[in-house]
Amino acid sequence: MTTQLTRLCCAATAMAAAGVLVSCSGFGPTHSHVSSAVIKHFKGLPNHVSVPIGQRMGQHQRPWAAWAGSRTIYVMTWGSGSCPKIPTSVEMSEANTVVINTVEHDFYSGDDACTADLAVTTSVVRLPSSVDPTNTLVAQIDGTTTRLAPRSG
Repeated sequence: MTTQLTRLCCAATAMAAAGVLVSCSGFGPTHSHVSSAVIKHFKGLPNHVSVPIGQRMGQHQRPWAAWAGSRTIYVMTWGSGSCPKIPTSVEMSEANTVVINTVEHDFYSGDDACTADLAVTTSVVRLPSSVDPTNTLVAQIDGTTTRLAPRSG
């Protein structure tokens, strides 16, 4: 009886430790602040933006960018529809190169449980004032590079 009780206690302790490891391992959304450069975010794509060809068939879901206005870009990310990836930092790294980092956020459910769907979330991001929209813009989003042609007008 004592051996069974010891095994049961050991198993319970191991399960509790595993639970602590999982809860601290980065699963689920973080509670990072959204960058002040984010004007708004919404589920889905803007009307005139489409998914890049290499991502249409469910392959290589990487973030990408598109012009939204002369001083703003759309940043599209893939992830859970209930815990979207939203920019937490937007910084210039060199001339006309913007580095954007994103993190999952739990805006909708509030219980840190993210749905297992794959959805696009769009953030409208204000560009740093030193960006020249008449030159090519390089947007590096979570390490993925998008080159945006110069804006005319």
